[in-house]
Amino acid sequence: MNMIKNKQNNLLTVGNEATLRALRWLPALLLLLVFGCATTGLTRQDALRQYEPIARLNDDVEDFRGKDSALLAPILFGKTEAELNEAIELALKADKNGAIAAAERGLSLIEELNKELSKNKTIMEEVIDIRARAIVQGAAVLSKEAFDEADDGFRSVSRLLEQGKVQDGKKERSGLIELYAKLELDALKKGTIAAAKKAISSAENADADKYAPKTLQSAREELKLAVSVLEADRTQVEKGNHHAKQAVWFASRANEITNLNKYFETQEFSDEDIVLWYQAQLQRVRDALQLETLPFDESNSRVIQTLQTDAHALKAVMKDMRHTNELTREQIVLLEKKLVTQRKKNETELQQILAVHEQQFTSLTTGNRAQKEQAEKESQVQIEALRQRLSVQALANAENERKELRAKERFVQTQQLFDAAEADVFRQGDNVLIRLKGFTFSPGKYVVEASNYALLNKVVAAINTFPASKVAVTGHTDARGSDKRNIELSAARAQSVVEFLSTVGGVAAHRLSSKGKGEEQPVASNDNSGGRAENRRIDLLIVNTAPTAPTGSAL
Repeated sequence: MNMIKNKQNNLLTVGNEATLRALRWLPALLLLLVFGCATTGLTRQDALRQYEPIARLNDDVEDFRGKDSALLAPILFGKTEAELNEAIELALKADKNGAIAAAERGLSLIEELNKELSKNKTIMEEVIDIRARAIVQGAAVLSKEAFDEADDGFRSVSRLLEQGKVQDGKKERSGLIELYAKLELDALKKGTIAAAKKAISSAENADADKYAPKTLQSAREELKLAVSVLEADRTQVEKGNHHAKQAVWFASRANEITNLNKYFETQEFSDEDIVLWYQAQLQRVRDALQLETLPFDESNSRVIQTLQTDAHALKAVMKDMRHTNELTREQIVLLEKKLVTQRKKNETELQQILAVHEQQFTSLTTGNRAQKEQAEKESQVQIEALRQRLSVQALANAENERKELRAKERFVQTQQLFDAAEADVFRQGDNVLIRLKGFTFSPGKYVVEASNYALLNKVVAAINTFPASKVAVTGHTDARGSDKRNIELSAARAQSVVEFLSTVGGVAAHRLSSKGKGEEQPVASNDNSGGRAENRRIDLLIVNTAPTAPTGSAL
């Protein structure tokens, strides 16, 4: 549901779309003026660069594709996409007039498509929400055939709405809601509940019944609650999902308690050794803060109170840092405003200089004819040079603003796909780095498990936000094991993700690459389990750097 709401919040208003369309055609116009038009040997990219209406229509189609227009307004979107394809086909055949005419026909449908999309979204809002929840649970992968059939039904209802048969569409809507709800429930059982059962089974096999019986029992009770909640009321998916995740947490905890107790046994720890070990772990926390030794000569409650004081102090520091970051962001905004003001000032100065020269040109009434003609020529040359300078600067400013606006919009849209436990998203110039924190592999394994499907579906949605990008997938491990083994394992895991994105997610294989870095690039300490968990990760870099346009070609 959050993913759909985020998409809805990021939809551009009609006014913003008009502004973007106005900015998009400027670079193409400059290229047309400089290079002229080609008649043969064009590629699709050539057509987009050379024909400004086609470029605008292509951008609009890609924008609306990301808004699920093929699902919500299949008739109008299909017509618009068909006009784009025809325009490109005619451009490749050097039929300039026909290509532009097709593009203009497509552009004329955009406003109508936007209205239809807005109307149908309102009517189908509940269906959109339940479909998004089903996707988050992995239904699009775990029950692909049934999910595709549900989407076919969605398109059928949307066609009825487009044809003005609103009441007929609303009658079919309830069936769709029920179908997606069932898919969500089935996916939850196949995904999260299956993961909980697997985690409990793993703990049982590790002898958690002997070493951590209370914690393991908590896991079983949470799983039982998850199943009973869903069987009693399948609309309580969120509650069932919560209990299933709790079951996984308790089972994993039981596993770790078991491992720790076995370690104590193998080391033949006495009761005193166990307490000393526990105190050493607490001191490691304080050592990270570069503070003195904890008061182990006092009561345990006093030791814990000291750590709490440390935590409160650290929290205060973090609050101050956040405040500083907010001030920095405000300074960046002010700087951007200053840059805009300076740009406008430069343009005004150029216009004033141009006006002065034009005035000088019109006031030439003295001197002999030869001098006057020479002065007229010199003035005209200066005026033309200034005009060109102003035009180039305006085009460059417009293009930079368009790129930055589009980059910010797409970055925010990508960021909002993931919650804090799933991934960190960073912007690196025109590129976007997605650091998957919630992605897990079984120890020593590289096969993508069902528990990761929901997160990978979000990754696919993020990649689709950048349709012209390349995606570099990098696997990382912690420092345990040999360097050679870690490189091989991280490379195999990255390749498994690439294969999933290609075969299941539908991302073109030529856009994807993978590599393993082993333990070379840690993001946390390898001296503790928490840090090692952070280092075992998958990074995806979405590369959006545009290729350099060829020079000297007849466009």
